[in-house]
Amino acid sequence: LPGYQVERLFVVPRDELGSWVSLATDPRGRLYASDQQGQGLVRITPAAHDGSTETVVEKVPAAITGAQGMLWAFDCLYVVCNGGTGSGLYRLTDSDGDDRLDAVEKLRTFSGGGEHGPHNILLSPDGTRLFIICGNHTDPPFGVKNVTEPQTMAGIRLNQRRVELAADGTSRLPANWDEDLIIRRMWDGNGHATGKLAPGGFIVSTDPDGKQWELWSSGYRNPYDFGFNADGELFAYDADMEWDFGMPWYRPTRVNHATSGSELGWRSGTAKWPAAFPDSLPAAVDIGPGSPVGASFGYGAKIPAKYQQAFFICDWTFGTMYAIAAADRHDHR
Repeated sequence: LPGYQVERLFVVPRDELGSWVSLATDPRGRLYASDQQGQGLVRITPAAHDGSTETVVEKVPAAITGAQGMLWAFDCLYVVCNGGTGSGLYRLTDSDGDDRLDAVEKLRTFSGGGEHGPHNILLSPDGTRLFIICGNHTDPPFGVKNVTEPQTMAGIRLNQRRVELAADGTSRLPANWDEDLIIRRMWDGNGHATGKLAPGGFIVSTDPDGKQWELWSSGYRNPYDFGFNADGELFAYDADMEWDFGMPWYRPTRVNHATSGSELGWRSGTAKWPAAFPDSLPAAVDIGPGSPVGASFGYGAKIPAKYQQAFFICDWTFGTMYAIAAADRHDHR
């Protein structure tokens, strides 16, 4: 495209360094990359623009792997592992001042993993909290006790559903999430996500030490990445269930405005809430079939000005990058 230039920094030797699925940048402009499986993390120092130095790739000594989200904040590297070392939030630091991350501290265990496990991590716009996005095979990272049991199939409740949250967990959503079905559900014929109940995929936030957690938004299928715009509004790119294509309950991949306390209505099998439900936030933009991966706003990038305000989203299935633009400051279509 006019105004763009692509430069190849490094060719990843798969047998040695694996398949990189996550990137982060430190204050010195160096990149950290993580292998999807067991090859660990590397630090990349890009070549100088004038060609005076070459790109340098070094293994990170910290014993950790399988990161699907990384963030440099509060003088350390936060890592969200999905499988690998064990699903959870970790903090990596330099213990001896040699400019190499060698100490690993696990801040919180996540129950869930695989393609629908915990994914990326962001810093809040005010720089005080960490936001993490998770797929629908992940449980909230704090205790949730059923005061009343969920309605797994269908029916009308006489008494409202209630859950009780552990002392280290709060929720922007009312603690009464349920399946909310009138018509009897059919689980997926291939068994995918059978038995998975609300809240489904979700976004949570926590303090820098991972002590207190808050559920921010829920009802997603499998969003991999998300981003804050210049106004501090959060947007996420959620997945479809490709086997449902052509069915009345099919929901395409879509960009969601992840507002505080929002419910996006994912339910397993045929039970997904239609966008017209008044208590379900509809999509900001429907994209179509695909597999969402990376997402980011273009602020500060050295790209044409018309794209610097766009929300860039990447689709793994078709190898496509979309630029989503707001119609105006208050219309995020």
